Amino acid sequence: MAIVVSKKISKIAVERNRIRRRLYEIIRTSHVFDAIPIQAVFVVHSRTLADMPHEELEKSILKIAVQAIKKLP
Repeated sequence: MAIVVSKKISKIAVERNRIRRRLYEIIRTSHVFDAIPIQAVFVVHSRTLADMPHEELEKSILKIAVQAIKKLP
């Protein structure tokens, strides 16, 4: 897994790293990714992920992951 947070999202490295760490933690602790080996790149397009509540962020990331897994052959 890779997570890309551009400087266009936030000029402050602390914010970019916080977004990246939050997403990595959700990916690490979820069991959705354990079942099947998958290579994915998450590209962050919004700064709101830094302030989004953890439950809401986790729900949206897992929803995207399940959709991606369903499209696998």
